[in-house]
Amino acid sequence: MASLTPNKGIPEILKIMPAVVKKIPQAKFVLIGKGPLKEKVLAFSRKNSLHSHLLHQDYIEHHQLPPIYNMADVFLSPTHYEAAPAANTLIQAMACASPVVAADTADVRFYVKNFKSGILIKVGDTQALKRGIINIYQNKLLAKKLASQARLAVKELSWKTVAKKTLNIYQKAINKNRLS
Repeated sequence: MASLTPNKGIPEILKIMPAVVKKIPQAKFVLIGKGPLKEKVLAFSRKNSLHSHLLHQDYIEHHQLPPIYNMADVFLSPTHYEAAPAANTLIQAMACASPVVAADTADVRFYVKNFKSGILIKVGDTQALKRGIINIYQNKLLAKKLASQARLAVKELSWKTVAKKTLNIYQKAINKNRLS
């Protein structure tokens, strides 16, 4: 659910795929998006006999995404940098209670708290990315905790919650001015 470019961490995903599949033979990597690395991704999967572990789609309608997030054991966001609007896929995955492994960038850190609502890794750290995936996959209790905390974390971003918080701030300011 991203542009297939180096800054989205696609090379890191390719690098760890063989080791993850070796450890978790039923692993499937779902990549949705187009970009300059698309042919490299497909060629890599063929060359390394990983084509049965890679599901690729250029585009999926927005309304079709929640079921995909819901069936994910782990959502990966190894992007090298992420700005708030581009973090939509991360937020959507968290809202669908998908455990996440994400690169520790300033904007991602706003949403993901390490080992609370996801696992944060250093940008470009393929070993940590691989460990995060395997850890979540093998530790169902951790996966469940991260998933439920992720969902709670993004609930704080809902319009309803933001409106309530804003209203409370205004009410406190009004009450403070009345007392003055």
